[in-house]
Amino acid sequence: MTRSAVSSAGVLVGFFLAFAIPATNAAEATAKAKARARPSMDLGPAVSFIFNNGAVNRALGRPDENLILKGLSIRMGTNAGLCFDTATQNYVAGWTGGFVDVSKSSIAQTAQGSSPVYPIGKKVFSLSPSANLIHQGRFKGHWIHGDHVVLRYDVNMIDILDLPGVEQVDGEPVFTRTLQIEAPTRPLRLLVAENQPVTLRDPTGRSRLETNAEHAVFLRLPESPAPYLVQVAIGPSSSKAVQPIIAPKDLILGGPARWPQPEITQGRLGSEPGAYVVDTLTIPETNRWNSWMRLSAMDFFSDGRCAVSTLSGDVWIVSGLDGSLGKLTWKRFAAGLYEPLGLKVVDDTVYVLGRDRVTRLLDLNGDSEADYYQSFNSDLDVYPTYHAFVFDLQTDTNGNFYFVADGNMVDPYLSKHGSILKLSKDGAILEEFARGFRAANGMSVGPNNEITCSDNQGFWTPSSKINWVKKGGFYGFVGDPRQPRYAEFSKDKAVTSFDPPLCWIPMNADNSSGGQIWVTSDQWGLPRGSLLHTSYGKCTLFSVMTQDVDGQMQGGVWQFPLKFSSGIMRGRFSPKDGQLYVCGLKGWQSVAQEDGALQRIRYTGKPMNMPVGLRTTASGIELRFSDALDAKSSVDVENFSIAQWNYRWATNYGSDSWSVADPQKKGEDTVEVKSAKLSADGKSLVLETQPLQPVMQMRVKYNLQTARGAPLKQEIYNTVNRAK
Repeated sequence: MTRSAVSSAGVLVGFFLAFAIPATNAAEATAKAKARARPSMDLGPAVSFIFNNGAVNRALGRPDENLILKGLSIRMGTNAGLCFDTATQNYVAGWTGGFVDVSKSSIAQTAQGSSPVYPIGKKVFSLSPSANLIHQGRFKGHWIHGDHVVLRYDVNMIDILDLPGVEQVDGEPVFTRTLQIEAPTRPLRLLVAENQPVTLRDPTGRSRLETNAEHAVFLRLPESPAPYLVQVAIGPSSSKAVQPIIAPKDLILGGPARWPQPEITQGRLGSEPGAYVVDTLTIPETNRWNSWMRLSAMDFFSDGRCAVSTLSGDVWIVSGLDGSLGKLTWKRFAAGLYEPLGLKVVDDTVYVLGRDRVTRLLDLNGDSEADYYQSFNSDLDVYPTYHAFVFDLQTDTNGNFYFVADGNMVDPYLSKHGSILKLSKDGAILEEFARGFRAANGMSVGPNNEITCSDNQGFWTPSSKINWVKKGGFYGFVGDPRQPRYAEFSKDKAVTSFDPPLCWIPMNADNSSGGQIWVTSDQWGLPRGSLLHTSYGKCTLFSVMTQDVDGQMQGGVWQFPLKFSSGIMRGRFSPKDGQLYVCGLKGWQSVAQEDGALQRIRYTGKPMNMPVGLRTTASGIELRFSDALDAKSSVDVENFSIAQWNYRWATNYGSDSWSVADPQKKGEDTVEVKSAKLSADGKSLVLETQPLQPVMQMRVKYNLQTARGAPLKQEIYNTVNRAK
């Protein structure tokens, strides 16, 4: 897309993360959901979000759509606001009467929370879409200093600091821009306003204003060996503006803390009887800033503190993660990010993936708040539908970043969506790594740069799955058939096959997948390098067993006997205690009980009693267990049950189960277990079966005992891509 502002006749409806209200106590849940809608949240001084700059349509009772896809709404004092288009480096609107209405956006809603933000009050000026021309430059970020916001961008490779302001003159608002421009090596032409009186203050007299035939007002700055410090004022009384010019560079070294007081909570230790227990790090659901604590991503600093993001745009720093969790300190670190669903700490610096960009958050004065929101990379287009999320943020051993751009309900021709994207370590180059993903809410990068991601059932995606991703691969999602240009696209990009996943997972086990996690600790029972998988929908955690058959990966999953209070989808191992921490939120297609959760899965040292390895051959299945099995129960074939079925890869939304033996028949096939043999150490079990062939879904159930007498009534879901 070449323009930031788009017009659309359609109304944005719904939001992917809509509340899932349990059937029981529905009235109480509904009341709680309404109470959690937070239009009164302290949004901070600047908010990144799609901004509707349309004129009010009195017949419809709402603004027409003139969407600024990469809008940065800036609070001006207590009663005014500006919107800066970070894609064009233009101020597209200024208004008085309030800040922005977020009540119908995902900042404050889940059900039908897909609308853009709107200005509250009366517009003083506005740019039309035709005037909002692309400048030859890029947005670099913004600083927060008290109530001031300083923007940084370049035009024609010339660096500009831009400090917006507002003052009252003769009872009328006057918006100002104070521009500090490095010595330009070529002439500059900056769009200032449209159909508005503008006054220029330049002590040197080198710059000038000019107006074109369409009444657009430009600032002309000739080439100069010296930098510029000028101010333009917009409004009928702009010639009377008297506020002194403040140099923007004086406000970029770190400002006073906006949220100095932390929130304090006390965690709860779990009491599960097995090898793993779930501890809860209590979230400050009620806090001074009315921030909605729907946790969306996380990572650790080297000292063990944890950074977490929220769907409404915050980043918080959590400390006190000791054995007892007796005093947890939650410090608000940043605000105003656009649906941050990925977070990575690199060299103790927080990087956040929002829908509009990867942002590097810098605390310049050590007060535990971000002063500079650096636009690390913003090359991905924002698409104005509720499903067009971007998910997760990981790094490889070379420092490159990876994340997933959603393909569901997105124009199939839109560059880079429906793909895993690789971003260079310096943020300069964003490229497609692999494609064909519908709604991959999470991914991972392994110790040897292995790439995995999930995907969720829908069109061209028959069930949930875990993909083992190779560069240049295609993983099945052709496009959303509801999109207007889908038919044309599907002919242009005709495909007849796709790279199979590591493992399919049936909907009853995982109806909405999250991300994967590699074990990076020697203190967690499972060996370092093991793979885990989260279910956002079922609020559960899986162990993933993998097998390499001549370069083709396949495997299966086993669910830990643990439950989580919200839809877990991100996880990291702490560098201090070596335990696994997970976070997530409540929304559509999730059985979550809480709006958000941060929980620790702590290893107790007790027997794990779980499968840790899975291999399939043409003649059977070999299972490896963490603990020795009972010799008698493990060789009785009556204690095993195996079923298999295929799915259909098609335009349809999801798939039924289809017989392997009779592909035209719905249902599952039983796989005969002929014998079971236990290894000498009691930990490996070989099941001889009827001849096996590639199959999309297999379920292995068993009812055994360990050598110590503990019951093992478990099931594994796996995929056979190659049987040999």
